Amino acid sequence: MKSCLLNHQGASPARRRDGELDQELVDDLGLDDLFDAMASGDEFIRGVVRQLLPDSLRTVDQIRYRQAVLRDCLQNQSTVRELYHGAVDCLNREKQVWRGLFTKHIESMRSRSVEVLGIFLEGLTNLRSLAERARHDFESDGFGELFDLFTQELSDEYLDTMRKHLRRMELRSGVQLSAALGDENQGRAYRLHMPEKQKPGWWERVTGGSATGYTFKIDERDESGARALSELRARGIENAVHALAESADHVHDFLVALRTDLAFYLGCLNLHTALTDAGAPLSFPVPRQRAELAFAARDLRDVVLLLRSGSGVVGNDVESSGRPLVIVTGANQGGKSTFLRSCGIAQLMAQAGLFVTAESLSSSVCDRIFTHYRREEDDEMESGKFDEELRRLRNITESATAASMVLFNESFAATNESEGSEIALEVLEALCAAGVRVFCVTHMYALSAALARRGTGAVTFLRADRDADGNRSFRLVAGAPRPTSHGQDLYRMIFDSAGRSP
Repeated sequence: MKSCLLNHQGASPARRRDGELDQELVDDLGLDDLFDAMASGDEFIRGVVRQLLPDSLRTVDQIRYRQAVLRDCLQNQSTVRELYHGAVDCLNREKQVWRGLFTKHIESMRSRSVEVLGIFLEGLTNLRSLAERARHDFESDGFGELFDLFTQELSDEYLDTMRKHLRRMELRSGVQLSAALGDENQGRAYRLHMPEKQKPGWWERVTGGSATGYTFKIDERDESGARALSELRARGIENAVHALAESADHVHDFLVALRTDLAFYLGCLNLHTALTDAGAPLSFPVPRQRAELAFAARDLRDVVLLLRSGSGVVGNDVESSGRPLVIVTGANQGGKSTFLRSCGIAQLMAQAGLFVTAESLSSSVCDRIFTHYRREEDDEMESGKFDEELRRLRNITESATAASMVLFNESFAATNESEGSEIALEVLEALCAAGVRVFCVTHMYALSAALARRGTGAVTFLRADRDADGNRSFRLVAGAPRPTSHGQDLYRMIFDSAGRSP
């Protein structure tokens, strides 16, 4: 038995090569706010989404598979929560079964396994009943396979057989064993037999019947005899007890997997509720093949800003399909960094099979996302800011592949514009030539102008504009870069708010 809701074979676009979550990416994109919203106060759900959301899917078919499951979850939220709590209840009840110091002792293992399997059997029966009632309300292949597992593999006949075996393994009427003699008259080939009759008939009780074995009694004060008999019993039931314990472990693993899968989808439901309350447009993105270099969105909004502010977040349109490079320029504090973050999170959510905060999104699958953001200088830096930027860039270029995505935010600002633009130009052209998709926010006019002059057709230019009076609309428009970022607007705004004139 296994859960089939996630269909998970992750490409881990938010993890480093050592498997650890890329903390720089988490911080740059503000993913902790996303994890908190999905958890809604449940630490187990938070741990699951933090583990699974960054491990995105590899293929278009996998993404569509999970999208279909999530659609079912959105349409049948009460049933999904009931399934989740059913699995959680079984596992919590299992924890309450005493696990002493001697659980490796055969008799202790038998007793615990019988009790645990009894709990699991009751829970599986309830889950199967729920699956039978809800089967026709779900359309996805994932839930279809899960419900088929419950209704076919957990048939009435199978469950009745399990109950009978558990009653027999309580061994209330003793045990019937057989063995053979081995070398030096040592016992071997111990075997536990199923009694042909649970109770003897009246003739057997009167006449003793036709005995098929021997019985004996030991004195109640014979401690050595009792110990030897106990060891004999343990050897006889050992194989059956180990099989019983393995069965309990298998059911436990299935329930853990089911709880984990459903916890991920509950996190998605929590996020859907939070974003709906914030008035965000929500849609399922259209996944594209890697070679298409697709990224096209309408009214794309920043998830983190929506979760923090609750409303009033401006969306943006972008169409860069077939062009590997997006350059964002324009007014200071005009929404450029927010737009960059919205693209990165949308890519992660899309590849995890989630909805996105946009009217529509079409994006190619990538194998990893990198961020290269400007860092403030601090005491822990062993060298200058520019050296630190180059060191992080080297780590990216050593790990990126033709299917990667890189987000640059005001990179190479630690040196003069001429030098920084020259380095950035070479880096961007090399990455794009390798097939890497790049989003770059920059204030360096020399860089954006050089790219515009080349007119290769491989670049999408977006500009954060301003009104005539200097107010920011926080909308990005398609347009060539301009040689100013309108810093004077901010200067006036700061001094006017302080009651002074420049």
